[in-house]
Amino acid sequence: GNVIIETENELIGYKDGSLKWRKPLNQALVNRPVALNTSNLENEFIIIPYDDHLEIIDKMGRDQYKINGVFDEQVVQCSINQQAAFGITSKNGITFYSSNNGKQLKRFTVNEPILHWTVFNQGAKVSLGLHTEKSIIKIEYGSGKKQTLSNKPTEFVAFTGLGVLMRGPKGMQELIGNKVIDVQVPSYWKFVGEVANNQNTGQLYHDDQSIAYVIKGKVQWKKAVDCSEISEVVQLKNSNSLFAVRDALENKIYLFDYTGQLLDNDERPAQRTMQLTSFVGHGCSITTYLNDFVIQFNY
Repeated sequence: GNVIIETENELIGYKDGSLKWRKPLNQALVNRPVALNTSNLENEFIIIPYDDHLEIIDKMGRDQYKINGVFDEQVVQCSINQQAAFGITSKNGITFYSSNNGKQLKRFTVNEPILHWTVFNQGAKVSLGLHTEKSIIKIEYGSGKKQTLSNKPTEFVAFTGLGVLMRGPKGMQELIGNKVIDVQVPSYWKFVGEVANNQNTGQLYHDDQSIAYVIKGKVQWKKAVDCSEISEVVQLKNSNSLFAVRDALENKIYLFDYTGQLLDNDERPAQRTMQLTSFVGHGCSITTYLNDFVIQFNY
């Protein structure tokens, strides 16, 4: 996996534990770097966020392009006209750029702080979902037409691939268009994310002790995890092979598949947040912290 470390005066890039590049650092980063997909699947870029601009580099640290402006940390990647693109929030709205060359594609003005947002790609149709303190809004990318949902924004949980997850009177509810799906999970549970599984899209939830896997609102399995506390659950992106559970009380990581089975009994210590990165072909790396060191485990 790729790791970027920020020191006082330089950025250092590692791949699979080996030092690959160094770059002078003249100012501190304002957020974590973001891996950026391009239209060439083999050519992944990285967004380096500074307080007054974004620098985009490739995996070997080589400069690709630069975007001036003051941006927030909310980057959402998508496809616009069958080309890789990303949107990023700023004080006054959202701006979309081509991932390949940084060309500005479109800008949407939003006159209140954006708490969460997403892009819905449904065939050729692209729309935005926005959650602010006052409302939940859907905007059509092409026409700019806005629709405000009647639901209370304080009950918002997350955007899903097709709609919005809300806290309902009896549990979680997913709103997809005019359809309401009751989810068999308590509203105080945490939503982890979605995973494509055969013809269905599954959803992962957890509380302090248990994990539940849900399809179309119905629990497929629920598992109590043998640990002191489920502090964090992280999915392997674009993969239905595994997810990781971190216990912050015992400083341990556990790996599970999407049938709820523990994958092995290996000891993997972790003291802070973790990140999962796919290997080409099969497997992944788990990057985390131990004392003052960044460490990686391969699976």
